[in-house]
Amino acid sequence: MGQVVRLHNTRTPADDFDTARIVFESYCQSKNLSANTVLYYAYRLQSFGSFLSSSQNSCSPADVTPAVIRDFLLFEREHSSASTANHALCTLRVFFKFLRGEGYLETNPTEPISKMKTRKPVIETFSGDEVAAILDTCDKGFCGTRDRAILLILLDCGLRASELCGLKIDDVDWTEQTFIVVGKGNKERKVPFGQGVRQALSSYISKIGNTDVNALFVTHDGEPMNRYRLREVVRIR
Repeated sequence: MGQVVRLHNTRTPADDFDTARIVFESYCQSKNLSANTVLYYAYRLQSFGSFLSSSQNSCSPADVTPAVIRDFLLFEREHSSASTANHALCTLRVFFKFLRGEGYLETNPTEPISKMKTRKPVIETFSGDEVAAILDTCDKGFCGTRDRAILLILLDCGLRASELCGLKIDDVDWTEQTFIVVGKGNKERKVPFGQGVRQALSSYISKIGNTDVNALFVTHDGEPMNRYRLREVVRIR
């Protein structure tokens, strides 16, 4: 009998969007980008891939033109907002710049694309009564106690969502009442917190129990909190 020869998939990142996305994710991880950044890129690229499939465009990165990207941005604006479209464009710029730099593509289709104009409305701060009303929605269970601590930290310390999700148990200095926060560019800084945060955080930690992760905030299943789950916490309050 003759020997069976298995033919491997020879599709390159230029030929197939999913292949390109996987290679790009490996590149991001090799650059030691934060897990939240990699997750964010993956989320945006998944949306773009779904758009290519639903609009019957080719799923080959080599066939993506500026016109296709503009159609996608218009789709994002109509179904979400201009800000969301601009965030998507930022991800696509990084993605196609990588493919171009690695020699998979001859051109970067995002180069002629400009960001959409967005309105910058004045954001009103919460009144004391509104803050109290929000905190009153948190019950005494695990999730309610956790959410109360999260909301107080966001209000008191002004952390970004990614910074809060990146907090580890070891980042809390109870003596100085500070967090060690890792911000953009992996830069560390100390952020003080008040007595209200201390009390809420103590109550929350007493309910965590045994966990194998070092993340400060976790889900009821013991998984680390990420920015998308955090968004749900804030939204329902």
